[in-house]
Amino acid sequence: MTEPSSPVAVVVLPRERMSTTVLCLQYLYAFTDLPFRVLVIDVNSPPDVADAIKDFAKRHAGCEVLRLDRFVFPYEARNLALAHPSTRVPWVAFLDNDVKVGPGWLGALVTAAEEAKADVAHPLFLIEQAGWTSIHMSRGTLREVGTGADMRLEPVMEQKGAPLDAAQGLARQIDDHVEFHALLARRRVFDEIGPFTELCLGEDVEFSLRLRERGIPIVFEPRSVITYVADPVARSDKAYFRFRWSSPLSPRSIEKLRARWPVIVDGYWDGKFSWSMRHRRLSRRWFGFALALKRAVERGRVGAWLVRLLGATPRR
Repeated sequence: MTEPSSPVAVVVLPRERMSTTVLCLQYLYAFTDLPFRVLVIDVNSPPDVADAIKDFAKRHAGCEVLRLDRFVFPYEARNLALAHPSTRVPWVAFLDNDVKVGPGWLGALVTAAEEAKADVAHPLFLIEQAGWTSIHMSRGTLREVGTGADMRLEPVMEQKGAPLDAAQGLARQIDDHVEFHALLARRRVFDEIGPFTELCLGEDVEFSLRLRERGIPIVFEPRSVITYVADPVARSDKAYFRFRWSSPLSPRSIEKLRARWPVIVDGYWDGKFSWSMRHRRLSRRWFGFALALKRAVERGRVGAWLVRLLGATPRR
């Protein structure tokens, strides 16, 4: 196959699992509207997953796989991608491998960044959990709390958890906080601010603060939509999942963030650490079931959830 000539490199990398990579790639090739090339970071995935990724790459133009024989954190995968020749192009998009892109997602981001004269762009983030989809984040803001010397910044994911039909103010706007599920950046941004920081928690906020410090604008483009799929952890993913969330790097990350960014409101980084400890339980099979049941109860749709779980068709 002839590889596409493209000003955009899309890096597909693990957030906490590898088994979802091929599905992510299928959506990427089906719904991307600009010429692009892809670099997949495979962090020691099981043989069946690795073979499926390699087979996909052989059958699709412009898809390259960087296979590692060890686990690495997402920040390491991003930095390896930045050092790779395929990303020496005007635009680099980072895409977690557990997301599904929507139609025209990339073209909308590039257009928004160019028209808004922004160096970083992010989409509308949705989240799919237990069969239901809601907003994960629309705008990302660093809200000012207090005044004068007591002023602090509170990172806020706007409209998090809101139903899609209750979304408000979904218009292109300049932002100051970007999530890492999907982001687009001019390649020169990393020449200016350097690589991603050695962190396994709070990386998105830390990156946003570094952009803010340098006056590098972020634009939110709601016409670009990606869906983060928050499924229970597959058995083949548990080793990487536990590595990702169970490392001594977690408390070290919090110490580094608190020292480097005292402007963030008290307790925010502790909240991140508490979240990571809770999130670790997703690797336990019973917890995924209990979480899905809890959400079904909250929505008053236990019957529909059980039908979906059992694969049954309700009687009419």
